Amino acid sequence: MDYFLSALELASFSVAWVKSGMLKQRGLMFIPVLLTVVVISETVGYLLLVRETNWMSNGVWYNYMTPLQFICIFLLFWRNAQSYGWRLIILGFIALTVLLTLLYVILPHSRQFNTLNFTVEAGCVAICCLHYLYECMNSNSITAIERNPLFYFALGTMLFYLGILPLRSMYNYLYVHYRAIFFGYYRLSMILNYIMYGLIIFGILWAKKK
Repeated sequence: MDYFLSALELASFSVAWVKSGMLKQRGLMFIPVLLTVVVISETVGYLLLVRETNWMSNGVWYNYMTPLQFICIFLLFWRNAQSYGWRLIILGFIALTVLLTLLYVILPHSRQFNTLNFTVEAGCVAICCLHYLYECMNSNSITAIERNPLFYFALGTMLFYLGILPLRSMYNYLYVHYRAIFFGYYRLSMILNYIMYGLIIFGILWAKKK
């Protein structure tokens, strides 16, 4: 267990709820909701790992909770989308995430991490982040960027998911056949995690009131 990462997750969770009034005013309440889901996911996931329960593996738990995290992210960007067309696309991403999760539930599956679903859904999240950052860069107000919590959220989330996609897309294969590459990339994913949560915390604390 990475205690520093856990501390960052709890810190971002606490800061988000302390600043929830400001976030709600800016239409960003899905940030504290998302961080609540993350804390629950990681806590239960850790307990499943250390206790080695038979009813559900750590990998299967994350196969259910990770799509829920993605849906929170999609709803966050949907709430802040500027155009009707882009909102429809985000709803399509949500529908795809729900469909892939339902197929995972219905069809026979292993107790390992579902790399295919994660790769598709994380790719959609990265697209949402890139689109929002593009909109920010074309904004007339620089203040709307530098004091905007969602800008830092999108930047950190994009860096994290684009950075870990190569690892997660081949997660089970690398773990079995190339342990050295797996653990090297895993350390990189931890660093990207630190950066993401650091940017989220900074963005919320640095936010300018509307």
